Amino acid sequence: MFIELAELGKAVVSEDEIYKFFIEDIGSNYTIGIAINFSDDGEKYLGCHTEEFVNQEKRIQILYRSGPSKGFDPTPVCRFSGKVENVFERMARYLKDLSEFSKSVRSVNLKNVWFENKREIQGELNKKVAEIVPSPKKGIFFYIRIGENPFWGYKESIDYFKDWISKAYAEKDGTPTVSENTLCNLCNLRKAMVYGNVSIISSYHLDQPGAIAGGFKHSQGVRNFPVCLECAGYLSKGFDYASSMLNFFMGGLRYLLIPSSSQVNILKSLIDMIEKRKSEVILDKTELGALAGKEDRLLRLIAYKYGDNDFLTIKIVFYIGEQKKWRILSEIQRVLPSRLKMVYEVKKECEDLAFLKKDNKPDHMSLGLIRFICNEDNSGNNKFLTYISAIFGGKKLSYDSVLKDIVKRLRQEYRRDSGMKDWLARHSLLLLYFLNKIDVITLPEGGIMEQKEFSLNEYLVFINEHKSFFSSPGKRVAFLTGALIAEVLYSGPESQPFRRHLGDYRFDNRKLMKLRALAENKIAAYDREKGTLGKTRELRQLLDICWSETEDKWPDKEDDLTLATIMGISLNGYIARKIISHKKGGNDDNN
Repeated sequence: MFIELAELGKAVVSEDEIYKFFIEDIGSNYTIGIAINFSDDGEKYLGCHTEEFVNQEKRIQILYRSGPSKGFDPTPVCRFSGKVENVFERMARYLKDLSEFSKSVRSVNLKNVWFENKREIQGELNKKVAEIVPSPKKGIFFYIRIGENPFWGYKESIDYFKDWISKAYAEKDGTPTVSENTLCNLCNLRKAMVYGNVSIISSYHLDQPGAIAGGFKHSQGVRNFPVCLECAGYLSKGFDYASSMLNFFMGGLRYLLIPSSSQVNILKSLIDMIEKRKSEVILDKTELGALAGKEDRLLRLIAYKYGDNDFLTIKIVFYIGEQKKWRILSEIQRVLPSRLKMVYEVKKECEDLAFLKKDNKPDHMSLGLIRFICNEDNSGNNKFLTYISAIFGGKKLSYDSVLKDIVKRLRQEYRRDSGMKDWLARHSLLLLYFLNKIDVITLPEGGIMEQKEFSLNEYLVFINEHKSFFSSPGKRVAFLTGALIAEVLYSGPESQPFRRHLGDYRFDNRKLMKLRALAENKIAAYDREKGTLGKTRELRQLLDICWSETEDKWPDKEDDLTLATIMGISLNGYIARKIISHKKGGNDDNN
């Protein structure tokens, strides 16, 4: 991951001085700067004034770097976090340390005048903040101004920042982590000085090569992960860019999309593309049909721009944490644009399945569906990440394990009689087809059932259209029994007593045999009122044929039979409407 971040940093930076590599973006929401003004020689405090930094070009000129929460920032800029007193104290510590380092007349004057005018400065800053009324979308930062220019551009400030960078990486908690005349781990060049404390994220052992964790012997960091200052700057820039522009949210988890290419011009073209599209307005309809979330546009662009030539690769890093203290949950090491292109093409193909269309509105394949199936608690995180890794990374999953996950959630929804149950039933079959088409699972091939004496039977047509799922007589029996159950649930005057026979919505061959007899008895009772026996005659005849094909052998697993039965319950209305439409001579595919 560090190599990819450094590559990204090289594509991002336009500066020619190393210290600028370590500048942090102050944040797009920090648009109001409050200048604390001093004379050119630093001998006089001249009051405060407010200045807007709405323009991005103006904002990126700010020399800003955040320091430790209990220390101070190593630049003459400080973000406002709620209390003026806290900001004042951080900047006071900075000026004190700066004067001790620089010893220039101006830096010493600044420190002295700052403390001499402490009460007046704090009072004016409080007044300015009250006038602005900061909000999450309108953040405030304070900065020191000398004469007509911000102090961050002066030699004292720049020299101090350069020294701070070296010291920050040269030791960790007082322990030296520096080595001379050593190969850099990122650029593989021998450098006069390399550092062992350059990781901008706490996510790996400093004393154990290759491990991803945190802490341990800081003195061993330079042996395990030696990095020169230039590469450390690229690494810092790459992480800052990924955190602000390529940081997304999927299924309750944060993750980074980190592009990588041996050709810097390709990364630069991708960055240009991201910058151009970041301000676009997304229509609700577009988001509704997305595979993922806000990152979906970027993934599609990568798929269709680079999908025919895999000059670019993507790493997906899921993590938990805040700011730069975080723990990696999972990494998808190598996502190819050709894989992304195939995923999106299969997504569109599967969404054209006729049974998905309800009220002329097709449903969509999304990662939200997988998150829903994996549940939303923490125990579902690993399972969800397994699916994501398979979809984007091309890893195989067990058909039985996928089926188990689907059926578990589906049974929950049907037992609760939730409003999501029929939606999930349709999408369960969609998910199986999608995963099969992108070669994540393998659906068994099923044979075509002969129509024989049935001149037109939409149940048989549906089974043959989806033979890969209805690959055995047992699953066909389960599906048709589910359709018969649906006739009782949705055609009879009193369905609730019969619903109790469905129990926990777990179905095997014995339960299906029992339910068929119960359903036919109920239908016979309803027939005097609605003529239901005639309506279900061909369904029951087809069910007889499928029962005979089983030859009392049921190799199917319970989950297969359960999903097939629930699909019959859910899709019976869809098939019944097609039957009515054909009898009228119409076409009802979209209803």
